[in-house]
Amino acid sequence: MASRQDEDRHGIHVFCANGMWILVVILLFSSGSVFADNSGGISGTVRESSGAVIQDNAIVTRNLDTSVQQTTKTNAQGFYSFTGLPVGRYVIEVRRSGFKTDLITGLVIDSNTELHVDVVLWALGTTPSEAPGQYPLDDPKLSGAQKVLVVTTSGWNAAGGTLTRYVRFDSINSWQRISDPIPVVVGANGLGWDPNITSLHPDAFSGPVKHEGDGRSPAGVFQLKGTFGYADSLPGSLIYMPLTPPTVCVNDQTSRYYGWIENPANFRPPDADWKSSEHMRRSDDLYRWGIFVSYDMPPPGGSCIFLHVWDGPGKGTVGGTAMASGDMEEIVKWVDGRKRAVLVQLPQPEYDRLKEHWFLP
Repeated sequence: MASRQDEDRHGIHVFCANGMWILVVILLFSSGSVFADNSGGISGTVRESSGAVIQDNAIVTRNLDTSVQQTTKTNAQGFYSFTGLPVGRYVIEVRRSGFKTDLITGLVIDSNTELHVDVVLWALGTTPSEAPGQYPLDDPKLSGAQKVLVVTTSGWNAAGGTLTRYVRFDSINSWQRISDPIPVVVGANGLGWDPNITSLHPDAFSGPVKHEGDGRSPAGVFQLKGTFGYADSLPGSLIYMPLTPPTVCVNDQTSRYYGWIENPANFRPPDADWKSSEHMRRSDDLYRWGIFVSYDMPPPGGSCIFLHVWDGPGKGTVGGTAMASGDMEEIVKWVDGRKRAVLVQLPQPEYDRLKEHWFLP
């Protein structure tokens, strides 16, 4: 995790999350002025793994202490800049069609702090360590994870399943079960493979493939990148986002913000380019507690995938994974951002087949 250690430190960090590798170079500068400004900034360049700069691409930063989001775009040189950021803890999200995306966390702004965060995005289906001849069933997404939610169903078309929690103390220790299985429901039509998996090795992964509007939940391994709810705050959590009435998840496949959680009030009318979205502050309380699942597919792969409160046992979802309100609240508090957490979601026969190759619990 990138973090500010002192005013002279700098570092190069490589993140791997949900199959995406992000190279982040962080340099910190401190002003020697006695007139300290109680704000700072974040800037950097966004490039493809080929070295080409990424132009006119949206960059989002969010203050974890206030939940205030700001959006900017890269210029012709791939450069972006956020200025006047109040002191606090921040995350940055960079998304681009055809590339795996994720949150860059652990960014801390103190008085006069200027963070330089360069980002390298890798195309879908590639990682820096991928080599010819890699075994097609190998999956690195559990690398570095210390918490895992395992959801299994009886088959591809089953809407009911169970969820069990596991932990480990580091990446080489074996998983330890810390909860009994609890009942959950997935998509009303069952599960469908994450298209990232089947696009790489279609012969090794038979079964339905997830796409927008199919009534299936994604099957695979996914980072849990943040939590949310109706409560104004969640003490102890580093990744909690309170949902305000205007908050939406964009599901318009033509929008540059497809799959993003946004507040339309933060946009000028031309920039809020979506025509359809899902309101997050629902009257039925399904999102009173929830977790963002890092399922980042370009259209029409599917969007707005969450763990959330169910409408009742046996009632499948439109694409998320749901459970009783008390169970969901407990898991939201458990996934607090202090240790990397992932979701493993598979039909039981696929889980048994992949358990050894994916180092599953």
